[in-house]
Amino acid sequence: MKKCAYSLILFFTFTMIGCLGSGSKNSSTGEGSAATDESIVFSVCDTTIKFIMDTFDSNSPCLDIEISLPFTQGESSLSGNINSGIIYAAFGLDNMSPQAAISTLINNAGREYLANRPDYINEKSADNSPAWFNHRLMIKGSNKIGYKECINYTIDNYYYEGGAHGIENLILLNFDPKSGKEIKLQDFFVENFEEPLTNLLLESLSRQIGATSIAEINDKGYFNIEELYPTENFQLAPDSIIFVYNSYEIAPYSMGRTRIALGYNQIENLIKK
Repeated sequence: MKKCAYSLILFFTFTMIGCLGSGSKNSSTGEGSAATDESIVFSVCDTTIKFIMDTFDSNSPCLDIEISLPFTQGESSLSGNINSGIIYAAFGLDNMSPQAAISTLINNAGREYLANRPDYINEKSADNSPAWFNHRLMIKGSNKIGYKECINYTIDNYYYEGGAHGIENLILLNFDPKSGKEIKLQDFFVENFEEPLTNLLLESLSRQIGATSIAEINDKGYFNIEELYPTENFQLAPDSIIFVYNSYEIAPYSMGRTRIALGYNQIENLIKK
């Protein structure tokens, strides 16, 4: 009977989250605290772990997981709202502490990786290279102060599961410094903002790539650009609002992300007063 070595888990490096307590790496929301009665202090959670298919073979394929995300400290609703927004955006999980969310992600990812690779035994016995079984998951975050003291939060998410390249997504969040609630487009813009904002995005993209029409934009590699929309993946930076479309959203992987910035003077009549 063959031994199912792939069912074993080796914890290679595991620095689990005592990071919200003493001895953690701290970062504030930028040059100073946000304009609120409560100080917002972020603490970086660093976690690295490796799931190895065969604990008896140091060269065995593995899944590397690396997570480095700043979370707010404290028990207030302000901190709770910010952390909940980060957890949902990064992991798709609700009603969990940072510790529980990271543990859940790691356990689920590791279990899926090990369970879905039973053919590793056959690959190994056939003396074939199992290199494509080497997977990697990285989730890294950063924070700074943005427009009118809001908190800009960025999540870089990268997953490689074999093949020519990995999948990389940039997630942008904006948090109200007083409530900690995530700022959505409808919170920032007046009613019926979609059409005029879309026109401004098209104009800006056209200038960026030197196109003068929808047809020319499509000819340069963008697809379905006539269906362009204001994405919720935006950042309220100090001087401009930045919209980011990840690979495959409006352009192929080979063209990378599309970044469109609009100065606040360009959208002044669309911003809620």
